[in-house]
Amino acid sequence: DLWKVPTITKELKDALAAQNSVAKTDAGLDFTLKNGRKMEWAENKNGTEFIGRNRSIEFDTSDARAMVAASKSRGWTSVDVHGDDAQRQKLWLEAKRQGLGVTNYTPDADSDAAKIWASEQPAKKPQAPRPN
Repeated sequence: DLWKVPTITKELKDALAAQNSVAKTDAGLDFTLKNGRKMEWAENKNGTEFIGRNRSIEFDTSDARAMVAASKSRGWTSVDVHGDDAQRQKLWLEAKRQGLGVTNYTPDADSDAAKIWASEQPAKKPQAPRPN
């Protein structure tokens, strides 16, 4: 089905459903994002697999969701994120939501992404004192 994907995870299937189209190419896959721009999933000339887009391309949270889901479907446990700070925040937040580590970026604690992530975490219940 999809390029180099042993199984299509629920996350990838759901994320791709939000995209306009996915086309297979000789190098991999081209996604058309909701904003009409392209995202690539291919190998560079050094053989390193990447999932991304031109850094000048804007994308929204559903586009970030598709990029991270594609990474996760490949069995990746962590990703590097690139772009301006707003783009890296979107990718970082979606990676956290999908259980992937981000090796090259952590947003500031007062950033929107960090605040959203903190608000989505279950409240920690105070532990009752243990009887002696």
